[in-house]
Amino acid sequence: MNRKSIGQEYVILATNKKGKLSSDGKVGVVVAALADLMIEGVVVLEKKLLEIKKDLPANLNHLTSLYEYLNEKPRKMDSVMSDYCLGLTDKRVKALVAEIGDVPKASDKEMLIATIKDEIMQKEELSAHDMALVFVMQETKCLKQYLSKYELDTLKVKLKAMRKAPQNKELRDMIICVDRMVMCMMACVIASS
Repeated sequence: MNRKSIGQEYVILATNKKGKLSSDGKVGVVVAALADLMIEGVVVLEKKLLEIKKDLPANLNHLTSLYEYLNEKPRKMDSVMSDYCLGLTDKRVKALVAEIGDVPKASDKEMLIATIKDEIMQKEELSAHDMALVFVMQETKCLKQYLSKYELDTLKVKLKAMRKAPQNKELRDMIICVDRMVMCMMACVIASS
C-alpha cells in the first residue's frame, strides 16, 4: 500500500461511513497534522511554544493552512487547540480536513487497517509514523474498533518497549508532545461544552 501522511491516514480511519468526524476525531486530525510537521522537523516544541523551523516540504502541502497559521508567530499548544477546535464554528479544523482530502473509500480503510495490523504484528519496532498514528488513534478512542484484544496487547508491549529504548529519545519526546496536545485539546473541548 502506498502510505500517506499521518493526518491523511488518521482521516481515513477516524471518519464514519458518512465521512463525518466526532469531536474527538476533530481533535485527532489537528494532533495528527502537527505530528506530521514535527516528524518532518518543520515544527518543534520549544519552551512550551510550537515554532516553525523550516519550510513546508512538498509532501505536506495539504497542511498549508496549519503551517501558515503556525508561521504567523510561535504559539502555545492550548492556543492552537482552542483556535482549531473551539469557538462558535470549527472552520479551521473543517478547512484542514478539506485540505487533507476527500472522504475515504471503504477499500482504502480496509487496506490501511491491514497494513497497520501487519506493522504491529510483524515488525520488531514501529516507525515514527506508525507510532504517532496509533498513539493519536488510541488517545482519541478510534483504535480499539480495528484491533483484536491480542493485537492491542501486542501493541501495548511494543509501545512500552519503544518508549524505554535509549535510541528512541526523539520519538519518545514527540509522543510526549502528542500526548500533551491530545490532553490539551480534550480539556479545551470539555471546557467549551
